[in-house]
Amino acid sequence: MISFLNTALLYILPAILIPLLIHLFTQKKLKKIPFSSLAFLKEMRKERIRRIKIKQILLIILRMLIILFLLLTFARPAVKAPRHSGKIIANARSSIVIILDNSLSMSRLIHGTPAFEYAKKRAFEIVNLLKPGDEVFIIYPLKPGKMQLIGPKYNFESINLTIQSTPLAYHATDLTNAIQLAKATLSNSTNINREIFLISDLQNYGFEKNTASIFPEDSDIRFFYLPIANSTYRNIAIQSVEMVNQILEKGKNAELAVNVINFGDDTEQNKLIQLFLNGKRVAQTMVSLDAKATRQIIFKFTPNQVGYQSGMVLLEEDDLARDNQRYFTFYVPEEIKILLVGNQLQDVNNFKWAINPSDEVVSTLKTDILLADQLKTADFNKYQAIVLSNIPGLAPTVAKKIINFISQGGGVILVPGSEMNIREYSTSFNKKLKLPPFTESVGQIGTIEAFTSFNKIDFDHPIFKSLFESEEKNVESPHFYFSFKMPPTKETETIIQLNNNYPFLLSAQYEKGRILIFTSSPDPKWSDWAIKGIFAPLVNRCINYVAGSVSFQQEQFYIGNELSYSSSQETAGFELELEKPDKNRVRVRPFLQQEKMLVNFSETDLPGIYNLYHKNQLLTQWAVNCDPEESEIEMMATEKLSPLIGGKSLTRIEEEDNLETMITQARFGNELWKAFLIIALILMLIEMGLYWERRNPVQNETNPISGELS
Repeated sequence: MISFLNTALLYILPAILIPLLIHLFTQKKLKKIPFSSLAFLKEMRKERIRRIKIKQILLIILRMLIILFLLLTFARPAVKAPRHSGKIIANARSSIVIILDNSLSMSRLIHGTPAFEYAKKRAFEIVNLLKPGDEVFIIYPLKPGKMQLIGPKYNFESINLTIQSTPLAYHATDLTNAIQLAKATLSNSTNINREIFLISDLQNYGFEKNTASIFPEDSDIRFFYLPIANSTYRNIAIQSVEMVNQILEKGKNAELAVNVINFGDDTEQNKLIQLFLNGKRVAQTMVSLDAKATRQIIFKFTPNQVGYQSGMVLLEEDDLARDNQRYFTFYVPEEIKILLVGNQLQDVNNFKWAINPSDEVVSTLKTDILLADQLKTADFNKYQAIVLSNIPGLAPTVAKKIINFISQGGGVILVPGSEMNIREYSTSFNKKLKLPPFTESVGQIGTIEAFTSFNKIDFDHPIFKSLFESEEKNVESPHFYFSFKMPPTKETETIIQLNNNYPFLLSAQYEKGRILIFTSSPDPKWSDWAIKGIFAPLVNRCINYVAGSVSFQQEQFYIGNELSYSSSQETAGFELELEKPDKNRVRVRPFLQQEKMLVNFSETDLPGIYNLYHKNQLLTQWAVNCDPEESEIEMMATEKLSPLIGGKSLTRIEEEDNLETMITQARFGNELWKAFLIIALILMLIEMGLYWERRNPVQNETNPISGELS
């Protein structure tokens, strides 16, 4: 289908008749002249006269065609498959959606300028091409849950002001849902021209995996993609920060593992990376990375205070500086309160002695002792760890309390005993926590002739980390006369294995808390474990391990994630404030749910440390970081994007392309004016040749009257 962009010239198409009219009105009238003889006239060839008339007709046709093709050239014909039949006209109103990518990846530098500045410049160019009556929507493709639709807007000055004031965000990109929102927005428009303009670096991460076509190929919504990217870039990012020591104590060495990746295309040499703790620099080193390579760096530091502490790892700046820092938070307890529960006092005496051998020894571990029948009324919220030693069974209400205690981040150590109902534990408590069951027993209580001992010890486990001063790790194994078999599963981790290939100590995670299970007891009838050198340090490390499950923030919070805090202790007046990384405080109102106080906060728009206060008393804190996936700024290939948005409806507009021309061609097709102009010029040349031949029609023939060559 051929359409014309300048339809006004089509009204003067009758001008092609001008050569014919000139010919008709300028013909000379014949005069009759008497001759004495017609002999010479009769000799003229009729073919010559016919030839002259044919040339005259050809000249008229050529001149008419020249005028026709010149008019068509200025009318700007274009070829396009029909979508609206004859409705598409040059001055039709338009509804457009500008998807303006202001995500974290758009902060990277291109020739020293943030990519987002180039994106805004392209958006201004689009707005400047609009006509009165056109409507504009703006979408910011951010996740999670921060996508914003602005519009419709009809005032172009207001649109430009909105674009100019758009800030760069720290959020990740969500292009899939942004395009779907744009499509849904345009579906309600009645304007003929409906167009989506995507201005983005087209990050692979911005599209959901296994995404089908975002809208059908036969959709009449046109899609324009304006890429903002440079061919090469430099970007080293901190992907994650993890505490190596999961047992943190004041004055004790700790290690922090920092994972760094080079997303760039070139090797990076000697980049400075620093560790800050509570606002002070405590360590630094240099890192070198090949292109696309990763590396783990271990920082060593010593916490010199108790309570909540925060830190930051900072990397030397590159093209994308916003992913060069990573925040973390941890808690060093001033004291750890432990509840020792036994069927009788003798069931916990060994553990009490191992934890606090003397009142003169200052320890962060503080113990309370209860008997099994007192568990129903116990307040677990006062403790970070519970040791259950030789408890016959757990009533459903007690089991529920313990499971809830673990899920909230508490730690439990389970020690078997002679009064313990193994079958009941296996079928109820263990099953609910996805722990393996206790199976058959090994050995005989009180018989010391046969025993098992340690076979393998996982010295890389946090319980044994930094336990030995020298690299040589020698452990005198106890003798276990009686123990239970507990087959390990994929949900558990064997820390110490006996020489019968069954665990002596295994660990498991349940939601936020940890569980440690021993398969034998320090009871002298079961083993000589209590009198071995490994007993006291192992018990202390185990308690620190399960109680320290909330010492380091294991859960990763990214920009836009919701922060939550729960406590069974009601805070008087609910006077809570949350301090954001920019030090601004906002009031937050908790609510009660199942006898717990809950706080949710979702305005996590800045990376850094978020603190929750009650009357200036710090209750908890969170570290919020940028999504590490956003650091991978490799672009999606256009051929992969095309099927998502309808195949043929995609038009890619590079920076060097003429934006107005590309949009016009997409609306009305490929213009043919150049071809029409060339045809007009060719016709002019042919006309000139025929004209000069007609002017001397008998130049090479004999004059019929004189007989001479004319």
